Amino acid sequence: MINTDALQELFDNLPHEVVPGCDCEIRRDGQTVFRFRHGWADYEKTRPVDGSELYRIYSCTKVVTAVGIMRLVEQGKLGLYDPVEKYLPEYAHVMLGGAPKTAAAAGGYDPTAQVYRGAGQPDAPRVPEHKMRIYDLIRMASGMSYDMTSAPMQAMFSDSAVDTRRGAALMAQVPLQFEPGTDFLYSLSHNVLGAVAEVVSGLSYDKFLENEIFRPLGMNHTGFEPRETDGYQLAAQYMMNDDQKTCYPISGNAYVPNPGYFCGGSGLISCVDDLVVFADVLAGGGTAGSGYRLLKPETIDLMRQDHLSPAMRVSMHRNWPHLINYSYGLGVRTFVENADGNGGAPGEFGWEGAAGSYLLIDPENRISCVYTQHVRKCSLAVQYIHRKITKAIYAE
Repeated sequence: MINTDALQELFDNLPHEVVPGCDCEIRRDGQTVFRFRHGWADYEKTRPVDGSELYRIYSCTKVVTAVGIMRLVEQGKLGLYDPVEKYLPEYAHVMLGGAPKTAAAAGGYDPTAQVYRGAGQPDAPRVPEHKMRIYDLIRMASGMSYDMTSAPMQAMFSDSAVDTRRGAALMAQVPLQFEPGTDFLYSLSHNVLGAVAEVVSGLSYDKFLENEIFRPLGMNHTGFEPRETDGYQLAAQYMMNDDQKTCYPISGNAYVPNPGYFCGGSGLISCVDDLVVFADVLAGGGTAGSGYRLLKPETIDLMRQDHLSPAMRVSMHRNWPHLINYSYGLGVRTFVENADGNGGAPGEFGWEGAAGSYLLIDPENRISCVYTQHVRKCSLAVQYIHRKITKAIYAE
């Protein structure tokens, strides 16, 4: 297990034109067994990657949000099966976008192209039969989508003062793609969970995460804005060209309308040093070396259970064939079978981000892995690098 030679070969041969810079750390039993840095941290190629880089981790934010929500559940402040409208009253009036649909008919989010594949014009909206629950939000079964083109979403991005709570209210105006709890569709659900956490905790979402996760774990360079102290700097960010062989410089986060909107689905900026602490605590049973309990072991086990029906899993795999070995838990992918021979282990969980970040957490074998890069629409990361990392970790 953990073939470091295969990992070294993988990273030694990454093309600089596709991945200008990256960083990876793997731990077992709390000890680093592999660390590799590659390439350049700046556009001018004068600053080698040395571990002090900050990255927009995009959808890896969802794992952090899921942990924050489950802390509230553990504390008895939030019920996993509570209706969302208990905390966000506008969700009492959410509508279904016409006749019942499956995620196949609704289209979906393409993680490689990073675009929403819509389904055309829906029928007249109607009242759904099922209430949306916190459980539906966290397992991507809410009926929401990643469609950024709707009028409410456009209004959100045109309002420089919109915050996390107001953003959730605008999302409630977008008709659902299917009855809550009946199908899987990757969506903006975790953005709504950030607003739920604000209501329950009485804190802005950034302060909530700071109090509950970042400060207790010593994640001093993680937040919704770059924390460029102690030599840490935001790494150069790129967008892949259509040829998938070259990339060009970009900046910012297209999923975040303004700095005051704390995006629970894709807004965090972090570094390998912080993320590997977070992942390692979860891989070690939920308690940090300081004694701080992030989550109970049974809560981690609940997160990494398979929370999809077989039909819902089909919907997940339709858009993500590269995740054929996985189903979806509570805010995380979770390994169910080695269907394609690319490794993994029962209960191994995590997620990936739009610029190529990757989290792998395995409590059974006490393995944690963090990979970061900063290239959006990079199919090499999703379809090759992440899979090769996993296969090398679980080499026989």
